[in-house]
Amino acid sequence: MIATLNRIAFFLIAAVFTAKAQLVTDDFNDGVIDTSKWGTSTFGSGTVTEDSGTLNLTNRGRIVCTTTFPLGIALDMRVTFSGAVSEEFKVVLRTDGAFGGAYGETLNGVVVALRPSVDKVEIIDFTAGGVYLQDVPYVLNTGLAYDLRITDDGSTLNVYVNDFTTPVATASTASNSGTKLSVYNREAYPPSNHITNIDHIRAVAYPLTEFQTWYESYHAGQGHQADPDADDNRNGLSNFAEFAFAVDLLSGQPMANILQAVSRNQLTYRRPKGKRLTYTLERKTSALETTWQTATPVTHYTETVVDEGTTELVQVNLTASPIARTYYRVRVAASAAP
Repeated sequence: MIATLNRIAFFLIAAVFTAKAQLVTDDFNDGVIDTSKWGTSTFGSGTVTEDSGTLNLTNRGRIVCTTTFPLGIALDMRVTFSGAVSEEFKVVLRTDGAFGGAYGETLNGVVVALRPSVDKVEIIDFTAGGVYLQDVPYVLNTGLAYDLRITDDGSTLNVYVNDFTTPVATASTASNSGTKLSVYNREAYPPSNHITNIDHIRAVAYPLTEFQTWYESYHAGQGHQADPDADDNRNGLSNFAEFAFAVDLLSGQPMANILQAVSRNQLTYRRPKGKRLTYTLERKTSALETTWQTATPVTHYTETVVDEGTTELVQVNLTASPIARTYYRVRVAASAAP
């Protein structure tokens, strides 16, 4: 956005930087298991295949993500149970990814189990020897897709099924045996053709960033899927820019209203109060220049901040009127802090 007043031009840009990037995502659409993301193994009659847009775990098929995860993650997947209904489908967090024992089970970690055979959702601490932390009735029908979300902040796990606002099961444990994520089936004997079809798996760091929390205030349960570069309300500003300049995500504002030249020597903008955001004024004297220079406080400008409650009005006062047209932009970066 360029707003021109007399011989001054102001240019607004928002650049996002965040350490809370997506950790792993796979939509299983190419028909080939991505070995850069997943290691596979089986027990007994188990198989692991990818076709028709899903990853398919038959009987005791197992996968382990190659990614090293932080202690806190938010995990999304869509699963459908097909074939014979038998035993359970398990997602293992805080594990070293090892399997063993008489039935090829995970050897450690905290397990979220969906059990269509008995219509239950369970949270089990395998690191503590298989202690059941939660055992909740929940109907799981064959042939229906279930959107599963698991959030783990390192101490408390929440399990959501379809409804991302209210957890089906919650449990707290400090157990931690590793930085891997594994997913597998357990079927009864004899082999029963128990199949779990996984449409996608996506994981991001958790808890949510400030940007994700802001996005979730408009779209409940969708914060960790927020795309900072998208333009949800199509007003020409990215979602992150709207967060950084205190714009209502649903209604939006015209770009010209965000950064305003109120006089030859002053521009103003709003920002949310108390966020881990860094605002940098940059300048150049020609539109042909490719390099922006950081404006120097006092030498190039002074700044006045007016407290408006949840927002702040920033008044940027240029120290001297430029003789030639000068371009200014405000660059915004999110801190790497959580």
